[in-house]
Amino acid sequence: MTNAHRVAVNTGINYIQLILNVVFNLLTVRIILQSLGEIDYGIYNLIAGVIALITFISESLSQTSVRFISVSMGEQRNTETKSVFSSCFSLHLYMGGALAVLLELIGIFLFDGFLNIPPDRVGASIIVFHCMVMTLFINVIATPFRAMVIANEQFWLIAIAGILDSALKLMIAFIVLYSLMDKLVLYGIFMAFISFVPLSCFSMYSLMRYREITSLQLVGFRRIKDMIHFAGWTLLDVFGAVANRQGYALMFNKFFGPSTNAVFALSSHVESPLFLVSASAINSIKPQILKSYGSGDLDKTMRLSMTAGKIGFSLMAMLAIPICVMLPDILKIWLGEYPPDTVFFARMMIIASLCSQLTIGLISANQAIGNIKWFSIIVSCLRMSALPVSIALLLLGASASMAMVVYMLAESFASVCRVIIMRRIADLKVRFFVKNVVVQILPPCLLSAGICLLVYHDLNSVWGILINVMITALVYAYLIYSIGLTSEEKNGIKSIIISVRSTLRKA
Repeated sequence: MTNAHRVAVNTGINYIQLILNVVFNLLTVRIILQSLGEIDYGIYNLIAGVIALITFISESLSQTSVRFISVSMGEQRNTETKSVFSSCFSLHLYMGGALAVLLELIGIFLFDGFLNIPPDRVGASIIVFHCMVMTLFINVIATPFRAMVIANEQFWLIAIAGILDSALKLMIAFIVLYSLMDKLVLYGIFMAFISFVPLSCFSMYSLMRYREITSLQLVGFRRIKDMIHFAGWTLLDVFGAVANRQGYALMFNKFFGPSTNAVFALSSHVESPLFLVSASAINSIKPQILKSYGSGDLDKTMRLSMTAGKIGFSLMAMLAIPICVMLPDILKIWLGEYPPDTVFFARMMIIASLCSQLTIGLISANQAIGNIKWFSIIVSCLRMSALPVSIALLLLGASASMAMVVYMLAESFASVCRVIIMRRIADLKVRFFVKNVVVQILPPCLLSAGICLLVYHDLNSVWGILINVMITALVYAYLIYSIGLTSEEKNGIKSIIISVRSTLRKA
């Protein structure tokens, strides 16, 4: 299978999963919000935020596994890949146990007045907390198997597991809606049990399909020293994102209570599907970025990373632009009554995510090179600066909306810094990046936004919203292809289209 064919197939699979997941998740959020109510929904997301402040360690381990397995596969040495996998499995098993113990110890203090939870809901909140700790441990153990599937670009399995997970969550939402039990407790228990789905899918497939490069042999800490060092610096980069997202949830809950935290959670549900649109494309390209470095082709690594950022941004923007414009009507159709601050919160999160997408491919290039120390330190510190600055502003009497502006600015500055740092690490030309990435995506964005506003002025019904989304997406797609892509990128897209046609004819 050629690279173009592989990208086409993987991207198609990712988008089928994405569409189904978005449909399932939109229905699930509405039903769960209706079932739990604003207070319990805010409490659930608050506890999830506490867990996520620790799970950044798990995410850094995940990126470490994908990097080491993919690079070793690029070197085409099965013995080395098998040794790398056993090290990854050992690292995740050790860290999963340590994180579970640490969270349980932290939980002793969290529910003793630290979290702003109504007294009559503390008991239910503690049960949900224990369920989330179990979920975290299971997800950590599943990570090296998932990394093996990603490194081998078997995204169809990722799609099946993701769709099954979303379908089960929707089914749980209906069960909770009509249950007579404590709905918050029941939801937490069910969510813990479905975490076994990805573990079962990825572990069984990896152990059967890749027996020659998969090993469950536990190794000592000396063998995983390099991985721990890499994960340590990756941890900072991941923590920058998690601290902003989940730290903000805790901050809003502390200053304004569960209601504002629910607004923040709803805004995340608006932004997350849009982010997944770009993530699907980037995940399809990332293994090739890592493998190209493993094979010694740094130039290809950098070109792929810039293309990944541009494509990721464009795929998100063609939907984000009309959604930002029509968000009040979209929220009314989706949720009925919704907290008024949700519109501003969601728009700030979408803009922040778009700014990050422009340079997100450089993260994969930096991980492939392995020189991640200063990249992680500088970018993470910029992202994490949003939280203390926002807390200071809130103490001075600022509104929650001002904190969201700070969040957006911090993400934007961090994105700019990725380019500057990669100039020193990989000799990335800043002018070249600006000319071939930033300048090329600006005209399609501005023109599409203008057309969207004009169409929305005349069409603001349900069908009008759908028509506007389609028109804006098509206009953006045409403009980005016509004036936003280089000749090499256009040739790559043509190759993908040819591969898709060939696949359809054979089918």
